[in-house]
Amino acid sequence: MPIKGGSYHETSQQAVNLLIFLAGLVQPEDEPEIIGAEVAEQAGTDAGEAAAEQGADDAGSAACNKTGPKVNGGPHNDTIARRIDELRKENPDWEHTHGGNLTEQTIKIDGGIKSARHPDITFKRPDGSLYHEQVGRLNANGDPATREVGALDDLENATGIRPKFTPY
Repeated sequence: MPIKGGSYHETSQQAVNLLIFLAGLVQPEDEPEIIGAEVAEQAGTDAGEAAAEQGADDAGSAACNKTGPKVNGGPHNDTIARRIDELRKENPDWEHTHGGNLTEQTIKIDGGIKSARHPDITFKRPDGSLYHEQVGRLNANGDPATREVGALDDLENATGIRPKFTPY
């Protein structure tokens, strides 16, 4: 990831991306437009987590300030959109409530790796129960990547149900 010439902002962003890559926080194939947001989320600085720490509703969740996809397209967002479409067709009586083109739900996590998590997809079933799904990368062994396992574990501990995981 060489630093190329350009405006001060472009060069600064390239330097930040290089440092993030060297620190091992992201994979080299990550899209540069996503790197800053993902690192901020990994560092626990996103607005949704702050909102959750200030207090969530009775169910332990609140809407966050994230407004759906960070960028248009890309494998992560394309998979989320595809899964939402599939879930709508498979379960026409379910209501898509969070994720995709909607804000992600914030779920407060007590004693977890992070203090709040944001499932990629949330649907509400007719009985009022919630369906959560995470979309993410696999490691070299074909298992969910470490950060995905952490998110799945935190969400399961908070809700009592392990979210479905869909790789991309």
